[in-house]
Amino acid sequence: MECGSELRTTLNKRYNIMKSISEGARTKPEITENVEVSRSTVDRAIDKLQELDCTEQTGGTYQLTVKGQMAYKSHTEYIELINKITNMGDVINEISNPAMVNREFIRHSIIYESKSQVPESSLKRVREILESTSKIYGLAPIHLPTYRQMVMEAASENGLNAVIISQSCILQELFEAIEEEMLKFTTHENIHVFSIDESLPFPIWIMETDREDYAVLAVNGVGGIEATLINENDDGIKWAKSVINEYMERSSIIEERESYQSY
Repeated sequence: MECGSELRTTLNKRYNIMKSISEGARTKPEITENVEVSRSTVDRAIDKLQELDCTEQTGGTYQLTVKGQMAYKSHTEYIELINKITNMGDVINEISNPAMVNREFIRHSIIYESKSQVPESSLKRVREILESTSKIYGLAPIHLPTYRQMVMEAASENGLNAVIISQSCILQELFEAIEEEMLKFTTHENIHVFSIDESLPFPIWIMETDREDYAVLAVNGVGGIEATLINENDDGIKWAKSVINEYMERSSIIEERESYQSY
C-alpha cells in the first residue's frame, strides 16, 4: 500500500493528466495533445497512476478508477479552496475567529469587498437580497448603525421578520448610549432580539427568500465593513444554520419593556 505522501505528490505533479482523463477515456496520443506535454511524460504519468490504482486501461484507452476519481475530486476541491483564499487577500485575516469558519463555506462563497472610500459598499448585494427576504436571523457580535437601519427599514416596509442574537454586554452599552433608538428597534413587532452571556464568534446570518436561502458572513475592520461572504451552497447554509442554532439554544429573548430598562 502506497503512503499518503506519494499519492499527494503524484496528484500535484500529474493533476493536468488526471483532469484530461477525468473527462472521459482517452488514448495516450489524445492525452498528449490535450495536456500539451511530451509522450514520454504521459507514459511516466500513466505508469505511476496505474501503480497507485488511480487509472485503468481498457483496450488502448485510459480512465480514472473509482479511487482515482475520488482523489481527483478531493484535490480539485483543495485547489479551489487555495485559490479562493489567495483571492481573498487580506480579507481572510480580518475574519473574527477564522479557525471556526468552515473551509467549505469559504470555498463556495462569493466575496464582496468594500471600496476603500466607501466602507459599506460590500453590503450592496445584501441589500438587493434583503428586498425579497421574508426572514433573517443570525449572530450580531458587533452592532453597526447600518445593520440596524437595514433591518428596521425592511421590517417596517416589507414585513421582514428578524431574529437577532447579541451579547448582553453589548446590548447594555447600546441601551445606555442610544436608549430611545434601541427601544424602537427591539420593540418592533417583527424584530426579536435575543441576549446571550457569552462572546459570539463572528457576524453571520441566514436570509430566507421565496426562491432560496443565503448565508452571509460579515468581515468587520477598524474602518467598518471590510467584506461580506455570501453563500448559496446547501452545505454552507447548513453549517451557518448549525452555528446560529448552537448559540440560539443558549440565548434568551428580550420580551418585556421593563427588561430593557434594566440595561
